Amino acid sequence: AERITAHAGTRAYGSLSVAIQLVCDVKLLFHVQPGSFFPAPKVVSSVISCTPNTTDPAPVFWVDGFAQKLFSQRKKMLRKALPSLFRGVDWQSVLYQLSLEGTLRVQQCTPGQIAALARAVPKSG
Repeated sequence: AERITAHAGTRAYGSLSVAIQLVCDVKLLFHVQPGSFFPAPKVVSSVISCTPNTTDPAPVFWVDGFAQKLFSQRKKMLRKALPSLFRGVDWQSVLYQLSLEGTLRVQQCTPGQIAALARAVPKSG
């Protein structure tokens, strides 16, 4: 639940957060203690709410693959990670058009910003 509801800039934020938040508005509702189950697990469970938003879910598959590759380079700045993963795109111009600094790291970008970056990559096939 933490990874699904995580916000940009947090340790739990990743490609799973991005993919789900592009198609749903997610909210952590409450935690369920281990004693509520038998046998009791060794973890605290959580209940979340996922309300579909108006986003077309079709492009999410493409954005998810893009985000997974980008998050594999999470320690690199966008200006270094993007060209090394996705060639043939003028990333400096794309970042400028999206008003994104090249010094940002992927975990600092919102799901919408990551989707906008993914749209700049030509789809093959």
